[in-house]
Amino acid sequence: MAIKCSTIEVFTCERESKQETETPLNPETGDGDAIQDGKEKILTHALSHNDKYYAICDDFKKLRLYATHPEWKKISSRSVARRATAIVFTHDLSQVLVADKSGDVYSFSLTDLNKPGELLCGHLSMLLDMAITSNGRYIITADRDEKIRVGHYPNAYNIAGFCLGHEEFVSKLLILKDDILVSGAGDGTVRFWNLETFQELYCLDCAQDLPSEMHSSENTQVAVKAMQFFTKYDILAVAADSYPVILFYKVVWSAGNVVVEKVNTMRLSQPPWDMQLQGDILWVLQPVEGDTIVPYSVSYKQEDFQVEKTSDKKTIELAETVNKNWDFFKGSVGQESNFQLLFKAYKNRKDNMQDYLERKRQRLAQTPLKKEKQSRRNKQRRRKEKEGDAAEKEGSEDVEGGTNSDSIAEPEPKILKAS
Repeated sequence: MAIKCSTIEVFTCERESKQETETPLNPETGDGDAIQDGKEKILTHALSHNDKYYAICDDFKKLRLYATHPEWKKISSRSVARRATAIVFTHDLSQVLVADKSGDVYSFSLTDLNKPGELLCGHLSMLLDMAITSNGRYIITADRDEKIRVGHYPNAYNIAGFCLGHEEFVSKLLILKDDILVSGAGDGTVRFWNLETFQELYCLDCAQDLPSEMHSSENTQVAVKAMQFFTKYDILAVAADSYPVILFYKVVWSAGNVVVEKVNTMRLSQPPWDMQLQGDILWVLQPVEGDTIVPYSVSYKQEDFQVEKTSDKKTIELAETVNKNWDFFKGSVGQESNFQLLFKAYKNRKDNMQDYLERKRQRLAQTPLKKEKQSRRNKQRRRKEKEGDAAEKEGSEDVEGGTNSDSIAEPEPKILKAS
């Protein structure tokens, strides 16, 4: 399955062909030609764990739900409050949850397809990813401000705890077990958390594991873009934004603790767009004409981890079918990733804070001198006030003492009586 702007292309191995499904481009008129090409983007999508439902959210703030069997068919279209950033299906397939840029999560029913969404929980900043445990106990949300919140489901306003430790936006969440969470972030780290205690079990610095020649003065920021976990081998695959490499780690569980060791580094010709696990096949999507999607087989025997292009005939045929459609993918080449936009936003915020702190430092450095000057001004003002009061008092005494000739009273004339 591939997505570009408003178009979904579904490739099937059985028929070696594609099915194309377009979203209604204009929700008001239904006229797709009235919308400028490239402006009607699909923002996020999700496939249910049993492959029965597929959901997308687009620029028109619409949640569109498709049934995938026996054929692709749109079964619902409902409005969302804000532009969406993540979608997840509950494991009992009763609800589909949508997280948005304002930090809210809404729940949409899969049984009543006309029922509007209900507010489930909210953050103070934009949500970037969301997950729900397989037992349905917790809903986990990650935001732009380094926070991971664990809430009880479905009463998500009842917060169970926070997983705090990342120093940049939290970009990806992955649940390995009902009590183990893995998170990737813009600080280049992957962290393992205990969902019972909300304590960090292990911090993996992927930035240090990147090949040294890939580090440069222009590309110093490392954001975890995608993660996949091979349950069969306990292998974690990590892709970083803007780096043409996929890192593989062996995860060892020991007495409630986690130990992680790098076992392989797979170099690519271009930074991958995404990757997805299907059994023992790792599908890698990349901006390369003729090799846009590449299936890799993985194996792990006797401490030896191997990853190589698959030799499975049907898988190769499906990949070849997809790779013939370069026109579908080439419009996405060169597009700036959301992670780079987040880094820019953080840099602007950080620069503004640094400017503020510098101005504050300068003010504090000038404070003793300012206090001295102010003290002198206050003394001068008080002295002038005293001098003015004294002059005013002296003037009033002169008036009362009769020194003013204009105010001297004339003596009353004496009246003489004739004798």
